[in-house]
Amino acid sequence: HYDEALNWLMVHAGLAPQWTVEDALARSREIEQILQSDDIEQFLSTMYGDEPARWDPALEGLGRYRLITNYFTRMRLVAGDGTLDFNHKGSLDDLPEGFSPWFEHPSGPRAEKVLFGHWAALDGVTGVDDCVALDTGCVWGRSLTALCLETGKLTSVPAEER
Repeated sequence: HYDEALNWLMVHAGLAPQWTVEDALARSREIEQILQSDDIEQFLSTMYGDEPARWDPALEGLGRYRLITNYFTRMRLVAGDGTLDFNHKGSLDDLPEGFSPWFEHPSGPRAEKVLFGHWAALDGVTGVDDCVALDTGCVWGRSLTALCLETGKLTSVPAEER
C-alpha cells in the first residue's frame, strides 16, 4: 500500500531494490489479479519455492508470480544483483557474505518512507532514516509496535505473559 499524501510505502517484508514505488504497486496488482482469477489454485500450489531468486522483467507466468510474492513476503537479504537469500533470519550481526539487508542495498529503498515487518530479529532497528521496521517480536513474547503515519510516533506495547 502506498499513501501518496503522507508518502509512506507499506510492505510486509520489503521493497525489491530494483523496483520503484510504481513498480511495486504494479507487481502487487499482478498478484491481486492472479489471486482473484480462475488460476488461483494453480498459483497457490506452486507459490512456495526459492526459484527464481532474482528479478528479471522478462519473467513470465508462475515463476514471475512466485518471485514477486517472495520479494513482498520473505525478503530480508539481497545480493548486489538483487538475488534473495532465503535462509538468514537472524540479526544484522551475522550476515552471510555477499548479502545485505534490502533496505541497505545501494539501489534502494526507492521510496521516501518505507514501513515493513517480517524481521523480528531487527527488533525495530534499521539504522536507516525513514525505513521503519515494525516487527518487534510480539509473537515471541516481546512487543507489538505501531506507527502513527501522520506524526511519525512509534508506540510499543509489551506482549502479555501467558
